Amino acid sequence: MKKFDNKDLQEVYENNQAFIEANREKLDKLSRDIKQLEAFLSQNVFNLNYSMHLNFDGIGVILSFEKGRLLHHQSQDIRPLIEKPVAQRIKCAPYLVSFLEKAIENSQI
Repeated sequence: MKKFDNKDLQEVYENNQAFIEANREKLDKLSRDIKQLEAFLSQNVFNLNYSMHLNFDGIGVILSFEKGRLLHHQSQDIRPLIEKPVAQRIKCAPYLVSFLEKAIENSQI
């Protein structure tokens, strides 16, 4: 599949297509997991008020679940995790399991 007019760019693309597709698939899976986690928390946990504090190289980040969304707080930038840049979503991915466990433990019915 031709992506680039420049022959050298096209060659690099073709030589790395498997790597590119594998990474795209990983990102798609992570995005689905984030959306499914939001849906699960919205449908199954009542009065959820939970946030998790993380630290990435001295930068404080908070993950919270509010109004049906898994939010990523960093400084004044508060947005759904699914809308954050790929690098930030990947950094938070290993913490989603413990977030779910702790969120359920701290939920009130």
